[in-house]
Order: sequence, then structure tokens, then C-alpha cells
Amino acid sequence: MRKGEFRYFVGLLDAQEKWIDRMAANGWRLVKTSILCYEFEPCEPGSYEYRVEFVGALSYSRMQDYRDFLLGLGYKVLTKSLNLNISFGKIRWRPFGKGRGQIATSPGGYNKEIFIIEKKADGEDFDIHSNYEDAIAYYRSIRGMYIALLGVVVMLLVLRLVAPIAAIPWVLFAIAISLLLVPTCLYSRKISMYKALSRTNE
Repeated sequence: MRKGEFRYFVGLLDAQEKWIDRMAANGWRLVKTSILCYEFEPCEPGSYEYRVEFVGALSYSRMQDYRDFLLGLGYKVLTKSLNLNISFGKIRWRPFGKGRGQIATSPGGYNKEIFIIEKKADGEDFDIHSNYEDAIAYYRSIRGMYIALLGVVVMLLVLRLVAPIAAIPWVLFAIAISLLLVPTCLYSRKISMYKALSRTNE
């Protein structure tokens, strides 16, 4: 018997990963995702573990190559959207993307910004990033997303100050900037931590 759980984690990837791991520890294996729903089936408690990986900065072809690489390692990969957009036949510009990763289409990489990677629990380490440089580059890509979004909000704020064409309440700007600054600072700390570890272990 399957069961569905409705959750929205905004951009909190660590919180999403911990929740899915807790579900697996309690005997529920993730089998399907949609915009807001996670579908689980019963399994032996603790028999699976998960990693949640941001891939929104990659082009669709690089995303597919990475997915094939993970499948080749014996992992199962589910895709998930980072936002609440429901779309078909749309094109989105991702200012935080790299190269062709700046354009996302549906069908394509649109609404597939996250990989949920499943591994059968076997006592072996489940590290997606094999070294400190990989981890630094990964967390920079996530921080870059928040910095890009922060830049958009600041631009709108400047437009609001210079030419008040839209009566957007000031409190909304304050909330948006606060919500974007928190993860930006958190990921900056992670980058600094991995840089320090890299220097220590040279």
C-alpha cells in the first residue's frame, strides 16, 4: 500500500533530505514525486538512504549525463522541482545557470532542478562529492542561485525607489531580502568550511 505526503521545502535542501531519510528509517521508500507530493511504499526500515542534489545550474544535456553517471553507480534518481510552477512548453531564464544551463524548457530541465538520489543502505559511505573542490563548486552553484534572485529583488527595489510604477509594499521587499540572505549566508559558511578543510588537508 502506497501513501502520499504533501510537503514544500522552499529551497531548504538539507531539510528535505533529512525528512526523506527519516521516512526511510521508519519503513517508507520514496517512489515518486510531483510538485508538492511525495509518494512512498513500505520497505524494511532503514534499508534506503537519500541525498538531495541541486542540479538547476546545469544544462539539460549535462543534467542527463550526470543522471546517467549516478544510475551507472547503482543509484536510483528521482527529479523534483525547486518551485511551485506547473508548466508545459515554457521557457525560463535561469540567471544562476552556467552556459546553456541558463535556459530551461518544458519538456526539458524545467521543474527538474533537484535530484533525489537513492542508495540501498549497505554500510558504505554515501558521499556525492568526492573531494573538497567538488563540494565547494556545488555549494557555490546553490549560493549563486540565491545571489541571482537577491539581485533581481534589489533591482525591483531600486525601480520602486526611482520610479514607483508599482505599489509593491516595502514589507514584501524586506521579507524577500531576508529569506534570500539567510541561505546565501548559510551556503557561504559551508563554502568557507570546505575551503578551510581543503587548506588543512593539503
